[in-house]
Amino acid sequence: VLCFSLLGGGCSGSATSPRTITGDCELRLHSNGEVARLSDFKGKAVFFHVWATWCGPCVMELPTVVRLADQLKDDPNIRFVLVSIDEQLPDLDAFIAEKGLNLPVYTLQSSLPPELHTDGIPATFFIDRTGKIRREQVGSYEWDRQSMVNELRQLGQEATSSTKASVSP
Repeated sequence: VLCFSLLGGGCSGSATSPRTITGDCELRLHSNGEVARLSDFKGKAVFFHVWATWCGPCVMELPTVVRLADQLKDDPNIRFVLVSIDEQLPDLDAFIAEKGLNLPVYTLQSSLPPELHTDGIPATFFIDRTGKIRREQVGSYEWDRQSMVNELRQLGQEATSSTKASVSP
């Protein structure tokens, strides 16, 4: 079930042929206002999740995102970027407090790159260290499945391998 249309674009519910993100976007960390760019996460595996507090399927799947992040919390090469498209920031504040959400929640400060445009939310992308989209899921999903843990862990290991290779003499 999708909540609404978010700028047209292709979508699928599985691993995709890697498409490289060609644009960038500015994000604001909701907890402290710190500004980041999507490009700041290059070199890491990224779980990029677009959602909203008023979207029923988004809210229903969020506990699985939290459990997935908890299973991968010790991996320094994996980042979770939850992008709320809520327009009413007090509602977002209340939701985060009520749910005890401890993952980094960002708000958009500029448009998403075209490769991240979707037909609905929730929308999730696994982005590798080079900025390639390796998985795209539009609609709710059980993210804490072992297969998803393994897939993200593999992307994190690819990031580690790349870092070691670039540091070696």
